[in-house]
Amino acid sequence: MLYLVGGASRAGKSFLARRLLLQQHIPYFSLDILMMGLANGYPAFGLDPDTSSLMRGELLWPIVRAMAVNILEEALVHPTYLLEGDELLPEPVAALSRAYPGRVKACFIGYSDLTPVEKLRAVRQFESDWASYWSDDQTLAFLAGEVEYSRYLQQQCAACGLAYFDSSENLTRTVDEAARYLTCPESS
Repeated sequence: MLYLVGGASRAGKSFLARRLLLQQHIPYFSLDILMMGLANGYPAFGLDPDTSSLMRGELLWPIVRAMAVNILEEALVHPTYLLEGDELLPEPVAALSRAYPGRVKACFIGYSDLTPVEKLRAVRQFESDWASYWSDDQTLAFLAGEVEYSRYLQQQCAACGLAYFDSSENLTRTVDEAARYLTCPESS
């Protein structure tokens, strides 16, 4: 099974991936590593890590899809694997899922019900080192974009028939729900 976890930055994707690694022994790969490797190691590729998740997702999808297909086609070597990143987009993820029925399970996580100020408060409380080099105004501007991206993902997931989990109220509970969704056979 290939698990795909997309969503807004700071929504809980890596938290979910680490939880599944510890509890279910599902290895994962963060697409941030791929993005920064291409941005810093292959500038001619034209990937700017400061562009929107949507733009990065569109640019990276051919590579991510090739990675996913390789994992799926090498099922004996990689019987279960998880890819996570804000660059995953609902439409191509749904198409991949249709191309490999019963072998791909995906969900997205966002925080469409929070204001940027509320999210900043939570970030400062639980991730005090994150964006410490940014001013609150810069962080608020970034988080405002991520709230909008969360709303976009929520709408796209509904249109594509994909699961969307909102971590606005309780990140830990939402990650638990997403983990159950991904690993329980009856939620397929």
